[in-house]
Amino acid sequence: VGILEKVMNVKVDLEAVFSSEGDAPIRALQAALQEQQQEQDAMATDAVGADTVCAKAALQTALKGVVWTRSMRRMYTLVERCLRHSEPVLLVGETGTGKTTVCQLLAVMRRQHLHILNCNQHTETSDFLGGFRPTRGRERAVGHLRAAALRVAASPLLVALGITAPLVPEELGPQAIAPLAAAVMQTAEATSKALAELTARGRKDARKALRVALKKAAASGSGSGVADLDEQLKVLQADAATAAAASTEARAPFAWADGPLVTAMRRGDMILVDEINLAEDAVLERLNSVLEPGRTLTLAERGGEGAEVVVAAPGFRLLATMNPGGDFGKKELSPALSNRFTTIWVPA
Repeated sequence: VGILEKVMNVKVDLEAVFSSEGDAPIRALQAALQEQQQEQDAMATDAVGADTVCAKAALQTALKGVVWTRSMRRMYTLVERCLRHSEPVLLVGETGTGKTTVCQLLAVMRRQHLHILNCNQHTETSDFLGGFRPTRGRERAVGHLRAAALRVAASPLLVALGITAPLVPEELGPQAIAPLAAAVMQTAEATSKALAELTARGRKDARKALRVALKKAAASGSGSGVADLDEQLKVLQADAATAAAASTEARAPFAWADGPLVTAMRRGDMILVDEINLAEDAVLERLNSVLEPGRTLTLAERGGEGAEVVVAAPGFRLLATMNPGGDFGKKELSPALSNRFTTIWVPA
């Protein structure tokens, strides 16, 4: 501030800057808390959202007790300006100075979900990005595969074109998953090829046969549909694609699960990296590309034919907190990482 005053030959009144909005932030916080209270009341009867309701209630109780001191007003004003211009923020200050509280407060006021990642000496890259987890929905995937295969087998288009339907076993064991998915895909490909090779008269005869098949299906209560060859083909191909995806999920023993950083980037949420200087430098270096103006992240850990490049959604914001370096077990951030943040020092 002193340098600005000297070079620009002006007087900067910091008190006026930090209090320029008056009690507008308090009113915005109260309005946001009221909206959350209404959402909480709506979710109260939903057993699935019970944990979310409890978490929001605890956060509301904490934020209602926030005292709007000079330090809190200063910190709010500076962080809010950074978030407004999509700048990553690093809050540096002693424990108990309200760094995390300000981040939670701003997330509520911006109506954004806040992911909080607490770092320690054992934090790994997978804690940020995610990793492969044992597949939990195998039975569900097998059910989706069988349902899609049954829909393909019952398609009236197969009857109209004289194509043999795939056989769907009653019980789908691990060894039968891949053959069934392959049979469904072959049926879809054969149907598409047969339809493409039809002449004008052949299409007319096929439409008649399709109407007959649809009437029989409607009479038996096994299904209905539009008497259009191309529309029926689209439905059949969609079911075949569903079967292929379900087959892949059912056969995979492990599936990739996004970490909090990747989830926040995809959804446009906010993420708070708490005690960032406790994590190892090798782990934190993965944040460098996220803090660049392009805000991208290359997921080489996911594998596959090519590394996936995740581009952050417009609403994505990254905040970090740390205690000053020199404390026991705490260090300064590397220049490559710290220079990418807008650092805000929080007085004790």
